[in-house]
This record gives sequence, C-alpha cells and structure tokens, in this order.
Amino acid sequence: MKKHYIIASKIDILSKKCSRIESACLSADGKNFVVLSQEIRKLVDKTKNTYDNKINRLSVNGQTILNIAGKTIEKAIPEIIKNAELVNYIASSEKEKQSEVEYINISVQQLTEITNENSALSEEVSA
Repeated sequence: MKKHYIIASKIDILSKKCSRIESACLSADGKNFVVLSQEIRKLVDKTKNTYDNKINRLSVNGQTILNIAGKTIEKAIPEIIKNAELVNYIASSEKEKQSEVEYINISVQQLTEITNENSALSEEVSA
C-alpha cells in the first residue's frame, strides 16, 4: 500500500514540474516542448487517476474485510465465553469427582481394617 502512495506522490510532483515547464516555455521556440509537456501531463494525470482509483478500491476492500472480521469475532466471542464456562464446569466437576473418589478410598480402607479386626476377633473366639 505504501508503494502506491509513493508512486502517486511522485506522479503529483511530475505533474507540477510539467506545469512549470509549460509556463517557462511560452516563447515560439518552446512550442514543441510545450506540446510534449502537455502530453506528459495528460499521461501523468491518467496514471494518477488510475492509482487513486486503485488506492480507493484497496481501501474500501480493506475496510470491508475488517468489518467482516469484526462481525465474525463478535459472533465468536459469546461461543468462546460459553466454551470457557463449560471447561470451568468440567474442571470443577472433575475436582468434585476426585474428592468423592478419595472419600470412597478412605471408606474402603476403613472397611478393610474393620473386616481384619473382625476376622482376628473371630479367630480368638473360636480358639
């Protein structure tokens, strides 16, 4: 994009120089040079208009793309938030599940100890 502005700027400078040359060459000797300068000026103006149009189209296209991207992001943000909430819920549920598994393990250990104690008492009573 910078290249287009640089070219447009140089074209503008060239156009101004042509105008100065035309003013300086008003004598009969400079008539042919004035015609050449006028043709160069026409070419410069045509090129400048082409670049101006191209720059405007690029600008409009860029703005359109930015608008589409903005709308897409706006649509995506609620979904991202929803997914983040789901991930947090899953993580919380997983912690709760882990806590319950630890409680069950402790209960099983206690049952094992009680069973072992009952088994030992049972052997003492039968002996």
